[in-house]
Amino acid sequence: MNAKILVTSILFSVALLPNMSAPTHALGCVNADVSTQVKVTGSKDAPGSQQNKVNQSIDPNCLGNANVHKSNQTYVGADGADQNRTSNQSSGGAGHNGVIPDRLMDKGNVNVNVGKSKSIYTPALDPNFLPKK
Repeated sequence: MNAKILVTSILFSVALLPNMSAPTHALGCVNADVSTQVKVTGSKDAPGSQQNKVNQSIDPNCLGNANVHKSNQTYVGADGADQNRTSNQSSGGAGHNGVIPDRLMDKGNVNVNVGKSKSIYTPALDPNFLPKK
């Protein structure tokens, strides 16, 4: 094979290679909030509420941080109860200090909020379930 054709083929392949691969992004930051609120009560119409307020933010130029918050609220009783939860998450950091090009920064940041609330009736806690003697 002619050396000129070989060199031209290699240069052409190297020039196309970045365009054929998946885009590369700097590792951003992740906030994850996972919570459960469970109310087990002896009243089918138990008073009380379940509220879950989550605030999440990621600072510009955040690089490689993971912030995970897990919590559980459980109430067991004959009556109802208020379950109120507030979670504030903020991820930041020193940034990339020029190591990674600015065009790749602020990519891949993720806020995940998984919250579940459940109210469960059980006759075992209901003072009116069995007739009085």
